[in-house]
Amino acid sequence: MAIDSQGRIVALGDRPAGDSYRFVVMRFLSDGSPDPSFGNGGKVVRPEEGLAYAVAIDSKGQIMAAGGTLSQSGEPGDFRLSFYKEDGTRLRHWGGNGEVTTSCHDRHWAHAVSVGFDSRGRIVAIGAMGHAYALARYRRDGSMDRSFSGNGKATGRFTLPQRRHAGLGVRGGVIDQRDRIVVAGGGHFLLARFIGYR
Repeated sequence: MAIDSQGRIVALGDRPAGDSYRFVVMRFLSDGSPDPSFGNGGKVVRPEEGLAYAVAIDSKGQIMAAGGTLSQSGEPGDFRLSFYKEDGTRLRHWGGNGEVTTSCHDRHWAHAVSVGFDSRGRIVAIGAMGHAYALARYRRDGSMDRSFSGNGKATGRFTLPQRRHAGLGVRGGVIDQRDRIVVAGGGHFLLARFIGYR
């Protein structure tokens, strides 16, 4: 959930669709009523399959929704980000038709659990990949920001000194005032911080 500069509330969630799920973005006015200027009566339902976990709003009131694709036939799922204009239509010039799907190249299913905008307008997605973490940073046009980790992506695993396999997953993350990315792990309270740029 997020609140924009006008006090409108944006909520993100999943809706069952047969044996699968669609993700749903809803916007409410400050009094709690659905915002009729957004989507269809305050709601946008993504037609393709997918799960939704995180939402962020930029300075223009545009909405970034993030989550993951649904894995099929045992194939790994990927990060999926969709960018919406203030009226709920997709921002067509961003990525491919307002959407980006990013593979983390791992056998585990990956999904974004947090998303945000840094001071330069870049989008950072922070996600879980099995018991590991995955980060992806995008330019303003939706392309990968290759100044981050060489290819725009970084993966790794939380570990504890006394254990070889801590088995700890990602629970969330934020971007600090210096555009450094902070990732939080569950199971034990663990934090990792990554340099945004040199």
